[in-house]
Amino acid sequence: MPDDLSPTRKRFFWAILVLSALLVPLLVLETAVRLIGVRVSDDPYLQLGPVESFFVKRELAGRQYYEVVNRRLYRERNIRFPIQKDPDTFRVFCLGESASAGWPHPSQETFSAYLNEALVRAYPRHKIEVINVSAHSYPAYRNRLILEEVLQFEPDLLIIWAGNNEFIERRGYSTRERWFDPLVDVANRSTLFRLLRGSELAAAMFPENTLPAWDVAYLQWSMLKQLPSELRKNPEQFERVKEHYAYSIESMVKSARNKGVPVILLTVPVNLRDWWPNASYQPLQGDELTRWQVHYNRGRAALLRNDPDTAVSELGLAASLGPLHAETYFHLARALEAKGRFAEALENFNRARDLDYNPSRAISDFNASIRKIASRYDGVELVDAEAAFRSASAPRAPGFDLFLDYVHPTQRGNLLVAKIVFDTIVKDKLVEGTPAAEGFSHEPQPYRCGQEERLYVLPGGCPSDAALYDEATDFSMQVMLLHLFATMNQTEGITAQLRYLSETPGAIDSLSPEYASFVKDAMGVYPPLVELERRELLGESVKSELTDAQETLRKFQLKYFPGYEKFQEELSSQEFLSD
Repeated sequence: MPDDLSPTRKRFFWAILVLSALLVPLLVLETAVRLIGVRVSDDPYLQLGPVESFFVKRELAGRQYYEVVNRRLYRERNIRFPIQKDPDTFRVFCLGESASAGWPHPSQETFSAYLNEALVRAYPRHKIEVINVSAHSYPAYRNRLILEEVLQFEPDLLIIWAGNNEFIERRGYSTRERWFDPLVDVANRSTLFRLLRGSELAAAMFPENTLPAWDVAYLQWSMLKQLPSELRKNPEQFERVKEHYAYSIESMVKSARNKGVPVILLTVPVNLRDWWPNASYQPLQGDELTRWQVHYNRGRAALLRNDPDTAVSELGLAASLGPLHAETYFHLARALEAKGRFAEALENFNRARDLDYNPSRAISDFNASIRKIASRYDGVELVDAEAAFRSASAPRAPGFDLFLDYVHPTQRGNLLVAKIVFDTIVKDKLVEGTPAAEGFSHEPQPYRCGQEERLYVLPGGCPSDAALYDEATDFSMQVMLLHLFATMNQTEGITAQLRYLSETPGAIDSLSPEYASFVKDAMGVYPPLVELERRELLGESVKSELTDAQETLRKFQLKYFPGYEKFQEELSSQEFLSD
């Protein structure tokens, strides 16, 4: 260091030297991490850590393919596509959740399979590849990770249908402003920083905005327990969930636009009419709670007596007293439908869905975000699936006419989604050339049991090669749905499902012993319980019988939901809520 420097310049010199000593190693590490190709999510809301590839390269018959390897992307379906696209190929990737994936149908009975078939017929000069890489139980922020990788595979179109899983993972968002937040935002651009921030040590030291290990069991048990989600119950957390969803969708759109890839955004249709809210929140206490309960019970009893006038009056009073209780609006909507006031019924069904405190269906705000994002960007087409389902169910709200459960469409529902997406592709000329057939069409194909990679096995064996798939006779799937209904306390749906299985010749006999046992045990639990609850609402004294029925239900749950008892014990000790 020169001796003739002033004291100020000497201090500046030493500061530069120290800073260089600190920054140079970090820059070297940053460069090394990037050269190695480590993928780390840059999500500003959650520290997701390193991201493994969802695909691997495979060589088949001398040709290189990409193949799905992540089990949540339904790797059982052996999804693969050529690395090198053939000339005149139109490659579409479908991203989303299990509804988009077509669960629990076979892969040939999904919206993407129907869409592929229709596009092949409409554009015979093109090789059509509709590749469904939707993921089971993935929120939008995880689908964003799939999209970033998919953009490397020369897509010609992206179809995004996501929004039902935004409350699925336990997490907590930072809601307070901190002086160093701007510095963190800058540092988050560094791959090295995100890698370190996503480590287990950093997560233990700074738990806010950190996602814990995947915990599907907690989700299942919380629904069975009808436990309100903190992400929904806490207003600040709820706002962060909505912000994060909108950010994830918009980021996917921006990434696609940067690559020049058009996007179709779907609003998210859900079962409004036949799916009770998973958890209803009632903060009232004392006399206010008593007054609400009186009107609520009277309204429900009136519905059972087929007296919609009284039901609308009483449930309307209950809603005014307890405006946060989701089930009140659900039953009010049914009473309004019975009176033919369908627009008001739809409004209250939507309110019941949005007030569910353990949400498993896309809320109205998510669809509002999709519509806004689609309107702001060129190259982004909106397919309003929510509106299409509403029209298809009119004048009533969508229910089991289009859904197998709460969000997963029936065959008819999947065909509807395929049609409205196909119509958009043709109308907006997303495929080059004039279509040979502008109208959507579908020809049912024989069920390819030998080729189908199911997520479960048909215990009754495969149907003949000439048989067409029919979800009504896929009895294994019906039992899967029955188990799902039990998990989510849909006693009305369970009772109807049990009635269908018991009244359909050969249904129970075709099941595996395990499935048949579940159905038979459920028959001894749910129909009697539903009947006792009905009688109690109508004013009969059934307290003792109802207590016994609830104890029978508890034993059934402990038998068929292993781990639920431990969950309740840990919940009582607050271990789940304080970790």
